[in-house]
Amino acid sequence: MNHLDITQTLNPQTNLEIFFDQIMQNYPGSIFITDGNGKLVYVTDSIEQMLGKKPEWFIGKTVDDIINEGIVKETSTQEAISSGKTNIKYLTSTTGAVMLIISRPIFDDKGKLKYI
Repeated sequence: MNHLDITQTLNPQTNLEIFFDQIMQNYPGSIFITDGNGKLVYVTDSIEQMLGKKPEWFIGKTVDDIINEGIVKETSTQEAISSGKTNIKYLTSTTGAVMLIISRPIFDDKGKLKYI
């Protein structure tokens, strides 16, 4: 099985990376992916409509940074990180967008939290 390092999708190089990016960018909602510490490693372009900032702004920031910047008041990512379980909640952004947020932990083959 091929494993894709999603941090590479910002600058697609291979057919698999291009394929992954096209699927993610065409998803009808907004998607952001963090590493196991809550640092954003991938966002879809539609995030700008939901949260009012260009996708590039988010990369490398943590969910705490986004809260501290006043973009959102809370996320479900922190709860998914601390519990290791999927967390689902409705949140309203400061732009007024009502969002259904699903934060699902992804673990590596050794059980270490890899992505949310």
